[in-house]
Amino acid sequence: MLSSGCGSIVFTTSEAALRGSTAVAAYTASKQGIVSLTKSLAVPYRSEEIRTYAVAPDPTATNIRIETRAKAHGPPRLIDPYIGLSDKVAEPGEQAAASVFLASDAARNINRAVLPVDHDRSAIRRSSPAFVTEALPRGPG
Repeated sequence: MLSSGCGSIVFTTSEAALRGSTAVAAYTASKQGIVSLTKSLAVPYRSEEIRTYAVAPDPTATNIRIETRAKAHGPPRLIDPYIGLSDKVAEPGEQAAASVFLASDAARNINRAVLPVDHDRSAIRRSSPAFVTEALPRGPG
């Protein structure tokens, strides 16, 4: 990209990075790191016309998500209420279209952007939901 004098870097993060989640805190923190990386890389490379973006998808209908959801992300009691905030599940092509747009010349005046592709999931917030506080282990006393 440096030798060509322009380019786009499109990272994939998660809608969880935009709203936070006590149920999957380590996952959320790692995805928030991608958001920070996206914004940090944009500054030193803007003079070379290299743009950075992140796409923040919600749950997507893939074999990986279907096969590993309960095993990889903890007890379903904690996760299912978060997954169930929207009855829509994205198709892989919908997520890919956002990345293709950001990598295209049509987005050349956009930089450092994090694009939620999440059926408004990142806009939904719950404060101290009972299903999380009841399921978390309690300390002594």
